[in-house]
Amino acid sequence: MRQNIYKIFFIVLFSLLLTSCASFKNDPGRQLSLLDKNDFKKLEGHYENYPSSIKTRIDRELYELRHRQLTLWSELTGESQFNDSIGIIKDQTVIIKFVSNRKAVAELFYKGEQIGSKSLNGKIKHGYFCYRGSFVLIPFFPVLYKRSHQKYRVGLTSDNHLVIDNAWNYWMFAILAGDYNIGQRSLEFSRE
Repeated sequence: MRQNIYKIFFIVLFSLLLTSCASFKNDPGRQLSLLDKNDFKKLEGHYENYPSSIKTRIDRELYELRHRQLTLWSELTGESQFNDSIGIIKDQTVIIKFVSNRKAVAELFYKGEQIGSKSLNGKIKHGYFCYRGSFVLIPFFPVLYKRSHQKYRVGLTSDNHLVIDNAWNYWMFAILAGDYNIGQRSLEFSRE
């Protein structure tokens, strides 16, 4: 009897872990300049920190995500720019340089002075540079369970704009309640 309970517990736990990771849905109207392992340096350049275009598609919203300041720097590094005003952010630029097809360096500049630098580890996959897919799990099943998937990818449009796609999938439940959040955001940044 006890073995059957353990077996059921592990089957439920593993099925929860393996279901529904964050995945990207491509925009059919977007014309991309696809990257491969030989021409990844096309992404290198100076870009505005403030997006020229934002498209968000939320399949289900657990809580509001609109309060976050969306910038190229925050999407690349995960560092919030919540305290910076829109005027300061619009005066900032981000330089992206590639060390190899698996490593890039992002540098943040404000009025010509470097104020931040961060290395990005990733890989070229399906025409994009994919980086920092995160996964968080709080496995206090069945009392509390939380799972969070984040995926990012960077590409270049045919008209030379940088595109960052972010797909997420959060899922949580407690003893008698639960909810989930699934969505994707695409931001475009102009090259300077």
